[in-house]
Amino acid sequence: MTQIISRFYGFLFLIIFSPFLMFAQKVITGRVMSTTDNLPLGATTILIKGTSLGTSTDANGYFTLGVKTGDVLLISGIGMKQQEYSIGAQTENLVIFVQPGTSELSEVVV
Repeated sequence: MTQIISRFYGFLFLIIFSPFLMFAQKVITGRVMSTTDNLPLGATTILIKGTSLGTSTDANGYFTLGVKTGDVLLISGIGMKQQEYSIGAQTENLVIFVQPGTSELSEVVV
């Protein structure tokens, strides 16, 4: 009888807490750098794709963000191409290199 009760409580524990384990977040830290001159990029926006959650880099290009494995980061800023970065196993000291982007005005109305 005791074995049946302990199995029941074990099963109940798994049912209650498995959703929390599936959606557990981890905190990543990293730095955004320029591919052209290897300098840090401050004031860069980093968003989790499909959400409004995100952060921005400090003056030295560093950031911290809570994510889930498999999330995709959208990295963008003034003068750079928007880039996607998939979250894998590495969560600390990420270095993301971003390419510069240029756009030209086709017409100016005065």
